[in-house]
Amino acid sequence: MKMVEAIESANELRPGNRISNDMKRQWLRSLDLKIYNEIYATHTPNDATPPDGYEEIYNTELLAPDIDSELYVWYIVSQIDAATGETERYNMSVERFNLLYKEFSARYNREHTPINNYRVHNVMAVGGIS
Repeated sequence: MKMVEAIESANELRPGNRISNDMKRQWLRSLDLKIYNEIYATHTPNDATPPDGYEEIYNTELLAPDIDSELYVWYIVSQIDAATGETERYNMSVERFNLLYKEFSARYNREHTPINNYRVHNVMAVGGIS
């Protein structure tokens, strides 16, 4: 999904909102940083590159695959609701976003191997040596 498509879809769901496209672009960049750091960077193979060059909304392709593109729309909608003080709407829209993000993350975790970053230190046998 291109950034402009996510912004236009969110604007259809929240017509007349006065949040600038520049602010929405910043929100999308932040979300892609979250996706990259929490999901892509923790798995192998990692075919994604860190978000960069998000100045142009018309040509910027967002990280999540098209099957999960709705999460971008609901992220923008939830941020609009939060910024405009629409608490009830925010609660519903952020719940929808969280569900979509969780589904995306779970699918990615099933289909990709996590990077093993843990180390075991100071392991002692219980009960001594036999």
